[in-house]
This record gives sequence, C-alpha cells and structure tokens, in this order.
Amino acid sequence: VKRYQGADTVVWCNFDPQTFTLSFQAVFDDHQRGMAGWRGHRAKFTPATSAEWKAWKAMDLKPMKQIEFAEFIERNAKDITPGDSFPTDLAMLKMATELELNGEKRIKSIVRLQGGGTRLDYVNDDDANTIEAMQAFNRFQIGVPVFWSGLGYLLVASLKYRQDGGAVKFTYEMNRADVVHERAAKDVITTVQAGIGETPMLMGAFD
Repeated sequence: VKRYQGADTVVWCNFDPQTFTLSFQAVFDDHQRGMAGWRGHRAKFTPATSAEWKAWKAMDLKPMKQIEFAEFIERNAKDITPGDSFPTDLAMLKMATELELNGEKRIKSIVRLQGGGTRLDYVNDDDANTIEAMQAFNRFQIGVPVFWSGLGYLLVASLKYRQDGGAVKFTYEMNRADVVHERAAKDVITTVQAGIGETPMLMGAFD
C-alpha cells in the first residue's frame, strides 16, 4: 500500500464478528468524488490462523481417551502457561501420563479440592483395598497466538472428565474463545491501520 498509494487508494476491511473471518483489500484506483475509478488494481491480505490456535480449537469439546489426552498435552506442552492456581506444563503432563497408566482401573470416588483441582481415587479390580490417589486439574491456562506471526493471548480452559467403561475420558473447553478471537482480529485491524498511514480504511466487503 505504501509503495503504490495515491489520492484514490482505499483499503477495505471485511470482518465478520460471527465467524471471525478477516480479510483486507487495497484498491489503488478507487472512486473519487465526482470521478469514477477503474477499481482494477488491488492487493489482498487474509491473515492466516496460527498452528497453535488450530490445534487447540480442533480438539475443543472433543472427548479424548487417557492416552490420547496425554499425547495431546505432550505435543502442545509449550502452550500451557502456569499462573496463580494454574498448573505448569510438567504438572499437566505428569497428570496426563499417570492417568494413562491407570487406565485399567475403575474410579472409586471423585473429590473436589479447595485449590481448584480434583482428586480421583482409583481401585484396582484385582485388589479392592488398593487405592491410588492422584491430583487432577479442572482448569488450566494456555498462551497462544490466534493469527500466524501475531500476538499471543492467554486463555483459560476448563478440564472435564467422565467415566466410560471403567476408564476416564477427558474433555477441555476453551472459555470464551470467541472473545479472544475477536480481540485478536481487532488488534490486527489496528496494526494494519497504523501501517497504511493516511490511506483511509473502510469497514465492509468489497465486491
């Protein structure tokens, strides 16, 4: 835009707040007051979604077996961000791995803890007196960019579980991912506005 901009240059920004699709189109020969432009010379830009955002969104609200959950946490451990009452990536991986190893045992009880976690008591079917207590986290925090090469954003995910045939299946839910996605889109729009200088930006679709 800076290279070819002129008095008849306009940048159109098309943002859908429902689907969060975002695209930009610069028109270098747009209409001017009292004079129609050809509108034939254009430049388009559609921000690509980051690999991290795609990975977490792909498994959002989808039940995973214990070994699947452990492998998923291991692949994406770098995105888990510790904080007040939020576990580290190592703690999450340890929990996921130990849960996977206990896959053949059945749940005896589920106890909610004050620290925001959950204790799952397992009973070995071969020895009903053997109880293994372990710590599970019912929420964790991730820090990922929404768009490729963009800013990173913190997001809390709720961790849920259910018993299925004596094993545990885990499901996480990204809390208000829509708000984070909208914020990221607005940040990209602000960056583009600053980058094109005095060239006007119009909101809407350009056909």
